[in-house]
Amino acid sequence: MALVLAITGHNVHATDYNQVINVLQQPAGGQELGGYVLSGNTYTSGCTVAVYIATLSKYTPLVSVSVDTTDISPPAYFNTLLLAKETSHGFLIYTTWTSAQGGGACGGKYTAQY
Repeated sequence: MALVLAITGHNVHATDYNQVINVLQQPAGGQELGGYVLSGNTYTSGCTVAVYIATLSKYTPLVSVSVDTTDISPPAYFNTLLLAKETSHGFLIYTTWTSAQGGGACGGKYTAQY
């Protein structure tokens, strides 16, 4: 949806207000796109590294979330990325490590479906 600017001296219409409402409270079927970076250090195998993503919409529950690693490929010692705590305020991306490697990172884009 392209945002339309309200200009001084012009009438403000319901569609102008709906733009703001639909950003802060996504309608059913809406989606939010964003990016993330998951990084951390580990001292032993099996450590968990996580990042919480706060979504823009604060009152609409998430139907699903998908993530990719197109920006920063995960190192070989990262296990599969997992998602948890999907609420109307955000979600958690986390993984465990297969060995103590010191540090690592991965990153990409997420799509949240409402």
